[in-house]
Amino acid sequence: MELNKDYKQIFLHNDSDYNLLKNKVVDKIAFTNTGNYDTHMCIITFTDKTFIALGTGYDDEDDPKLGNEPIIEPQNWNSGNFRLYMHVNSDNKIIYSPYIRILRDFDIWQFIDEEELSIIEKQRKDKENYEYREYLRLKEKFENK
Repeated sequence: MELNKDYKQIFLHNDSDYNLLKNKVVDKIAFTNTGNYDTHMCIITFTDKTFIALGTGYDDEDDPKLGNEPIIEPQNWNSGNFRLYMHVNSDNKIIYSPYIRILRDFDIWQFIDEEELSIIEKQRKDKENYEYREYLRLKEKFENK
């Protein structure tokens, strides 16, 4: 997983350069509203491989505000731990949370197939280990009655 170096993020400012987006041609737009302000995001990519990402946060007085959402390297996001933000479906396909899916679908975050296969395999092994430990626990419980 890595940040696509071909893309450049543009940071908007409240009181400067109103022409920052002049003549930009929109390529894609996505919005996610997950109920958790940490993962609200509106992202707009442009045909020249630049993009803006806006998210929600709070100011010093705990008032909500809209601001730039810095897009960082995937391995630095939640320490590279995506387990809470994805699951493997019955077809062994990874389903990501909307925030991650947008960055991946827009090619801002690039995931290598081998990495995804290792995630699927790790998920499978973790589930199998959990089930086996649970089996042993239940076996112990019911055989000792």
